Amino acid sequence: MSSWKIRYSLVPGVENRYNYTFLLVAFICFVYISIIFVFDTIPSTKIVWNAEGLRGPEETEPVHHKIAIVMIVTKETKPEYYEHAIQSVRCYCKIHGYEFVLAVDSDFNCSHKDKFFRRHCAAAKILPLFDAILFLDADIGIVNPNHRIEEYMENDIDVIFYDRFYNWEIMAGSYIARNTQYAVDLLNEFADYEFKLPKSFHGTDNGALHIFLAEKLFPHASIETDICKKVYAKSNGYEDLFTYEACVRAIFGAGTDFGKVRIKRKGTGWARDGWLTSMLWHPDIDFMFHGWKLNQLKETPAHGLTPNQMGRSQWFNPLSGPIDLSTCSPQNKTWSYDPRLRGNKEDILKSLRKFEEEIAVQQNDRKSIQIPHKTYLGILIIFTIIFCFFTYSPIPRSSGKVTQKFDSTSYEIPSERIAIVAVITNDTNIQSYEIALKSVECYAKVQGYSFILARDSEYKCQNKDKFFRRHCVVSKILSNYSTLLFLDADIGVVNPKKRIEEYLDDNIDIIFYDRHFNFEVAMGSYILKNTPYAKQFFEEFAAYESKLPNSVHGTDNGALHIFLAEKLFPHKKIEIDLCRKAYNHSKNFDDLATYEVCIRAILGAHTDFGKVRIMSKGTGWVRDAWLTSGVWSPDRDFMLHGWKTKELTVTPTGSIKATAMSWSTWYNPFLGEIELTKCFLGNTTWSYNKKLIQDRKSVDAGLVEYEKKVAFNKIRQMGKIFELMNRET
Repeated sequence: MSSWKIRYSLVPGVENRYNYTFLLVAFICFVYISIIFVFDTIPSTKIVWNAEGLRGPEETEPVHHKIAIVMIVTKETKPEYYEHAIQSVRCYCKIHGYEFVLAVDSDFNCSHKDKFFRRHCAAAKILPLFDAILFLDADIGIVNPNHRIEEYMENDIDVIFYDRFYNWEIMAGSYIARNTQYAVDLLNEFADYEFKLPKSFHGTDNGALHIFLAEKLFPHASIETDICKKVYAKSNGYEDLFTYEACVRAIFGAGTDFGKVRIKRKGTGWARDGWLTSMLWHPDIDFMFHGWKLNQLKETPAHGLTPNQMGRSQWFNPLSGPIDLSTCSPQNKTWSYDPRLRGNKEDILKSLRKFEEEIAVQQNDRKSIQIPHKTYLGILIIFTIIFCFFTYSPIPRSSGKVTQKFDSTSYEIPSERIAIVAVITNDTNIQSYEIALKSVECYAKVQGYSFILARDSEYKCQNKDKFFRRHCVVSKILSNYSTLLFLDADIGVVNPKKRIEEYLDDNIDIIFYDRHFNFEVAMGSYILKNTPYAKQFFEEFAAYESKLPNSVHGTDNGALHIFLAEKLFPHKKIEIDLCRKAYNHSKNFDDLATYEVCIRAILGAHTDFGKVRIMSKGTGWVRDAWLTSGVWSPDRDFMLHGWKTKELTVTPTGSIKATAMSWSTWYNPFLGEIELTKCFLGNTTWSYNKKLIQDRKSVDAGLVEYEKKVAFNKIRQMGKIFELMNRET
């Protein structure tokens, strides 16, 4: 065995050109080996390595068996080192009719120096020969042959990874890939990431997988990705590496599906580390175990095993003896097990859940990311902005004098399809929002929408908190329209050429957007369709007032975040409960921001969550006007937030740059008052103050600069999550 070498390439001739003599010899070998494997009776005492994954008549034609399990090794790999694992996989393939492909990476035209990246290049070249492949590390073995690979596949998903149980990593050592161009390209691009590795402790392919997927799946989150890259570039050891991975996982959130890529959450993948439960397993839970290296195999204790962690570099054999491949067939799925390692299902699940809780706490603690001091130079401290958020509220939080009574129906413009709704209280002074409300009313007339200014007291809503009460009102108005756009009273329309329909999607019922000046999901404006899902959603959210903690909870805007997490990620109870602890301990607006960051780590950089969409920064219909000193661009802007009459300031005479100014001031973008009599269908010619109009590039540049500051502040807040969760109250 010591002189054994693998000299097997899946498809001789694909990577190198051979003369016809060699092809003839190869064909004869092909026939010979095929005959041999029809009568395959490999001794159970040792491994004989042969080509078990062969091509069809043409190089690009899939073989008869549609699915292959692929292991890729180097020339130096010792066969006996993984004997138990590979024998179990070979037997499993015989049972289910899968192909088993053991390939040598050097037999493929892959220029990668790192063997871990090289194997993914080889996998990309093998994939086109099958309908799908399951790539496995050589130390992953089958413990339960009754599972099938198809159980984990879905037509709309091309590549499937899974979360490791013992930390927060995405596993690079095993994945399922379907034969699609997308999957082949992804594997090739991932393999080529070797050439982009930082000069740091990078964790080879497993470390690189995280930033690669972030860049691939979240191109709109480049600011957050760049921050994680800085951490990656400074990694000096495993502690730093895990910190970087936690940074990236905050971008992913708790989602599982990312277009054509799926990352299965803990406990739902096909493999796990056996040492987590001292190798105890149960057929209802387990399929494959990772870590079967012969030099780490230990003698199974006679008794006393419990499903708790054992040493990570050791394992017990769950099988009672060696596998006899001659008995492996579709008619024989009965394997001989060591009864000492057959555990109790509930005990195993309880142990795994406990371990998952510990990992979740560690991951939140790990988010205290240390970025080099130089990175912070020039970055403004924006905690004061977070602190001021609730005084900078769309509807006054303190009652003012009633200066005008009104009939809400007088503000309604008939329409059969779409309505714009603002909800106010009896004591709201309409003059405080005159410019904003008139611009919206004019816009509604121009586009043929209904405009409804509703008093909350006219609706049967029992909420004591006026901010929750308005969402109850919205749920009642919704029934009369096909689509509804809810607006805070201080949101005005600056560009009447935009239409609400531009933001609609047939598959989405509710649309929120990310605020630009912090990391909140905005509660002051949203779009919803008249569907049972949307109506129930807002009825439940309005009722969430009764679940508010006895803390600085931020009323509806604070509550929205945990409500969304509970509604959209019911399977993430462990992580949500940790964030709930932070919410319960909140004593000020900085704590509130920390809790919201905790929730955003669950939501990640996703935009779509089933029937709910959260539009990323800069893509929504509203933004704060002060972020660019009132400067706007017709090519990008639709509505601006913060138009309170008492905060209106005279526009400066000099030039105005599209940079942030005081959040409590704004400039009027219009020349003169809005005359509602001139607002008729199709008239989108409004009179503007041209000093406040600039090209999109200038406005975008100002917004991106501010977004970078918010991204850094988000990282800082992450570092406070662990302390806030464990704070004594």
